[in-house]
Amino acid sequence: MKISPKIFKNYTPSKAMNTILNSRPMEYLTNPNAGAAAGIIGVASCVTKDAVNCYYYVTQSLKNKRIPEEKRKFVAALDLSNGLLNVAAQLAIGIPMAKKSGELFDKHVAPKLFSDKTLENVLNNIKKTGSCKNFTAEEFMRAFKKTKTVGKAGFCVILPLIGATIIAKRMVVPFLATPMASFFKKRFEANENTTKTDAQQNDVISFKQNKKIKKEVFSAFASN
Repeated sequence: MKISPKIFKNYTPSKAMNTILNSRPMEYLTNPNAGAAAGIIGVASCVTKDAVNCYYYVTQSLKNKRIPEEKRKFVAALDLSNGLLNVAAQLAIGIPMAKKSGELFDKHVAPKLFSDKTLENVLNNIKKTGSCKNFTAEEFMRAFKKTKTVGKAGFCVILPLIGATIIAKRMVVPFLATPMASFFKKRFEANENTTKTDAQQNDVISFKQNKKIKKEVFSAFASN
């Protein structure tokens, strides 16, 4: 990427900015594929955060004594359903949008913002206003094409994050969380009832065994 050093060449801040924009790290960051990769990384970051939060929220809800015991399982179930749905929905929507974002930009955004007609209108406005006199035609064309590349990279970052954090997390998940929480609550209760039944059966067996031992001990003393 070459930003013309002639623009505002008498201003020190602009010289510094041109140096930064023409550096190797900026060349790497404005690579055409960098936007899609950054979008996937952004979605993965959101998913990881929600997965960790899900574990802590469920654990905290089950152990929180300030929540009534009869409501504790439903709160934990709601936290679990929210967490699982957040992870699943963000992956299902965010990753495909990240992969398709470049294609969507070229098909729907670029023809409107970076078409030949747009370029022609910009050049006509420059001629009328007399701005950017230090720009040659070649420099302007390079800057215009680079603006398209940077815009595409930004679009590829923003679109999957919109899909993951707004569409998936704020629209899809709340709609499904409560029914799913009821399902998990029933599972919690079923597991607890099974555990209680097993414990009761063990208590009955222990009681019968103790009674039998006591009877044998009593018979042994009686015979003596």
